[in-house]
Amino acid sequence: MADMQNYEFVVSQKLTGKWMAYRILAIVGYVLFVVGFFILGTTLFKFFLPMIALTPIFLWMLIFFTWRYTRPDYELTTVSNTLRFTIVYGNRTRRPQLEVEFSRMRKIAPLDEAGEAEIKRYAPEKVYCAASSMDARDLYYAMWEEDKKTCVLYFEATTHLLKICKYYNSAATVVTPVSR
Repeated sequence: MADMQNYEFVVSQKLTGKWMAYRILAIVGYVLFVVGFFILGTTLFKFFLPMIALTPIFLWMLIFFTWRYTRPDYELTTVSNTLRFTIVYGNRTRRPQLEVEFSRMRKIAPLDEAGEAEIKRYAPEKVYCAASSMDARDLYYAMWEEDKKTCVLYFEATTHLLKICKYYNSAATVVTPVSR
């Protein structure tokens, strides 16, 4: 019972799709910032010329405050009957996304063709994704209703997390062998 109380699992977003685009756009933005700073300093304002020496410091500040948002980590935490989903940016900024009880979930199952069809019929109004990508191994989904809205959470399952799901909501949980 003690091992069913608290559990934490973190997965990093894979650099695919929009996340790769965010990284590329950030790098392009950094380059444009430096180029713009030099153009501004050399052509427009002659008194601005000594400020060019501070370009590395301003660039570092820009990177420090923006780079963390180009690859988030997804944290799933269980505390008793509650599942918490938090997005963590750069190990510093934490954004809670969801807190739901296992007992309220209608279905917890692997995402396969039958699961995709069921989710399509369910037509969720809120979709949460706590997986590194939608083609990750051991991808599961959980469905429930919250404030008269249908919700679905995609997550990468571990053996321990599935045991917790089965413990708190055995009727709705479908367990298959997973790699972790």
